[in-house]
Amino acid sequence: MTDRMPCRASMFVAVKKRKPADDKPVVLVLQKLTDAKRALRSVRYPVGWVTAGSLWRWMVNAGLQLLQALLFARHGYRRRDFRRIVVYTVGILGDNTVMLPSLAALRRAYPNADITLLVNTQTWDAVGARELLDGLPFFNRWQQVNDNLLRRRGVHFVLDRQQVGDLRAELFINFSPFGNRGWLGAVLRELALAKKLGATHAVGFRVSGPRFALPWLIRNEPRRGAEILAALGLTPEQECLPINQPARDSIRAKCAYSEKLAVIHPGAKFKIQEWPAERFGKVASALAVRGFRPVVTGTAGEWATAEAVCRASDGVALNLAGQTSVAELVELLRMSALCVTNDTGTMHLAALLNVPTVALFTMRNSPCHWFPNALRVQVLCSPVSCGLCFLDGDDCPQHKRCLTNISVTDVIQAAEKVWHNA
Repeated sequence: MTDRMPCRASMFVAVKKRKPADDKPVVLVLQKLTDAKRALRSVRYPVGWVTAGSLWRWMVNAGLQLLQALLFARHGYRRRDFRRIVVYTVGILGDNTVMLPSLAALRRAYPNADITLLVNTQTWDAVGARELLDGLPFFNRWQQVNDNLLRRRGVHFVLDRQQVGDLRAELFINFSPFGNRGWLGAVLRELALAKKLGATHAVGFRVSGPRFALPWLIRNEPRRGAEILAALGLTPEQECLPINQPARDSIRAKCAYSEKLAVIHPGAKFKIQEWPAERFGKVASALAVRGFRPVVTGTAGEWATAEAVCRASDGVALNLAGQTSVAELVELLRMSALCVTNDTGTMHLAALLNVPTVALFTMRNSPCHWFPNALRVQVLCSPVSCGLCFLDGDDCPQHKRCLTNISVTDVIQAAEKVWHNA
């Protein structure tokens, strides 16, 4: 027996298998990206929709390749004498953390180049990523820009030079995630930006497909940088977060350093992505019994959630929400033996540092989209009939079943497994 689930795309209908009502919720433990791809097999798409979506992507990318060939050079992308490189990116902490291995590879390949990072975001300072960028040696400078950087007037685009000054580029590298979400208009704007900056070579212009309508076409975001750098003959470098000794000393003083620190991160970009705080607290209590020192992290705005975790842990967890800079968070993770987190930027920082990690995913979108690029990870998710809803914000009409189906026992077992395997 099947039921039909309407999605945001008006013509999209996904057919899913229905479990008997008395069946226990299914909780998947995913260790590799290929496991996440198998998780999508619970969703069956009409053959016509799959064919049309794949054909649409092929046609759009063929058009983008033709346009790129007309606007920029076709050869010479593997040369190492580029002097002016502009890297363009969009997003908050998690979006840009996954880009750091690629930036490290660029600096290694072009040690004498003048590399400028353009960051288009309105929430950059809110997540504290400014502190992370200021301490990294992979570029000469970085600048915040906004959506008005390139304005369309009729069929022409006008560059706002007040934001970028006299910036010019030979090589333009586009790490914006919009193409991976199927936003063709944004990709065309990014192509125009590269041309307006005078680039002779440009890479990173490809569309995957509307994520709410064609989720099986979405590429994994943490691994997308490797695909972009392949055009330049480069591979990302995972060792890309140098030790910050002042931050390391500061975090040692704040958390009474132990050899078995366990970072608990209960916050997320949207409330709909947050596993219940009281369950995080029970996990922290269980980890304390096993010899870990639980430390709860988060932004100042997540202090109340972190405090609820500490109360539910019977006081064994230390609340550092709002008390750490991004640099201190990096050093805390580096010193930790375990990280338990929602799908958020902290998860990607832990992955870069190779920290054994348990990550709790909703099924609001494909688990393939943000699956961490890490060897020591256990991703927990629960496929449900209302999955792939792509809801944002705080409210879920189904009470976040895809998260609440994950029990405290599931998380503790995953934590034990990933830590012992490490």
